[in-house]
Amino acid sequence: MIRWLLIAGLAMAALAALAGLTDFLGDRRIRDLTAAWHHLIGNVTAVVLELVNLWLRFNQGPAALVPTGLALSAAVTLLLLYNGWRGWEMVYRHRVGVADAEPVERPAPPARPARAPRGSKTARS
Repeated sequence: MIRWLLIAGLAMAALAALAGLTDFLGDRRIRDLTAAWHHLIGNVTAVVLELVNLWLRFNQGPAALVPTGLALSAAVTLLLLYNGWRGWEMVYRHRVGVADAEPVERPAPPARPARAPRGSKTARS
């Protein structure tokens, strides 16, 4: 069961990496952020550690769980906490991926022409 969870997590990491690399490679302003580099390197490190964890579990079976598998999982958990903080920093502090629009002032609707009182002469009469 644990192996399948690792495989599912790695598949989701691959999808997230596609989205992240698109942003990272597509905008120089993002590549100039230290937080973006930390986020990228931390996530790649987490994926590599989980690949090692998966490989050990396939090769060693239950013997890979304690202490090696547990230590690798704990290290990845700490890395993901750090990477999440750096991702938060990019979005909320550096506004990466946020479309800030200037507030648009809508013009007042055009005034309706005043109606002439009934019984008064207008230009058409």
